[in-house]
Order: sequence, then structure tokens, then C-alpha cells
Amino acid sequence: MPEILRRIVDLWNKLSTAEKFFSGFLAFVVPLLTQGATVIGFIRKRLPAFRITSWDVFVTSTIDGRERFAYVQLLVDCKRTLKNCRGRLLRVYKRHGAEGKWNPTAMNQPLDLEWSYRPNLPEITLEPNAGQRLNVCKSHERLILLTPTLVMYPAVARSVFDSTGVFRFDIKVTADDCKPVDVSVRVSIDGRRWDDPFVELAQGHPDG
Repeated sequence: MPEILRRIVDLWNKLSTAEKFFSGFLAFVVPLLTQGATVIGFIRKRLPAFRITSWDVFVTSTIDGRERFAYVQLLVDCKRTLKNCRGRLLRVYKRHGAEGKWNPTAMNQPLDLEWSYRPNLPEITLEPNAGQRLNVCKSHERLILLTPTLVMYPAVARSVFDSTGVFRFDIKVTADDCKPVDVSVRVSIDGRRWDDPFVELAQGHPDG
């Protein structure tokens, strides 16, 4: 018998019955706990930990009070603390005609959306019952146009939003260790006050 095995056997023989029982118990339970934690983590990543079921229009002004904006916001509610929560604008569509199809625009690559009151933080920690809101777009009281509320504003957005119409924002919200949530938001200010846009929220992303 190799020396290392002999030492292990000698040590085992010196243990009391209680010590042997406890050692066997640990040898059985520790792997189960490790596997259980892995299974729990696997399940959590595939279950939704937050939801987006409502929206709001928030009117605010600049610090000097000279300009006012109306923000279309999504209310993001979570069941537990979520780290690295991020909202991304995946694509923007514009509807052709009153009941026409949705036409894709040049806004067709993922871009980070702003969190309310946290314009420079694309990722935040989301707390339960905190009432955190994700900005989607905004309108100006004098310039009757929609503008997406992005952390980084690409030049191509100016040509997409240089006219009115009905726009559809396809959005994905993600966080660590949970299933992402996809929503679609339709917004228009045609024939409406700048601070009273038409807004419609739908779960998932419809086809084109």
C-alpha cells in the first residue's frame, strides 16, 4: 500500500464513531449543496425576475426653466435586487400610413437607453419597489418631434426622427442571473399636445 494511503487509513482508524459519521455526512452533503447551488443558478437565469407592464409620461424642465420636455418612461418592477440592469433600444420602426406595415429605419443596432435621473449610467442596480423608470424617448414643447433618450446619440438618429409619425421602439431589458424582458413601445405625437403623446406598450417584439 502506498505511504499516503496508509496514513489516510491510520487517520481514519483513529477517528471516533461520531467523527467518522460527521466526515461521511460532509462527504455526502457538500457535493449535493454544490450541485443544488448550480441548479438554482441555472433556474434563476431562466426565470423572469422583473416585469414591465406600465408606462408614464413625465414632464420636466431644464435647470434654468427655459425648456420643457415630456419623457415617455417604462416602469420597471423587480422581485429581488438585480445588478447590472440595462435597457437597450434594439431597433426603431416607423409605420407607413394609418394602418400600414412597420418599415425598418436606420436605427437598427443596439443602443443603451437612459435610466430616469441617471443619464450617464447605462447599467444600474435595480431594487424591489423602488419605482425605477427607463426613459424611451422625449418630446420638446416647441419642437414637435420625438427624440430617443440614449446614453450615446448617433448621428443617424437625426434623419430618422426629423419628421413626425408613429414610431415603434423594440427594447430589451437585461440583468445578471435572470431572464431578459422584451417589450415594444409605440409612440406618436401626431395631432396631440407635445406633453400628451399616444403611447402603447406590448410584450415581446412583433415581426416587422
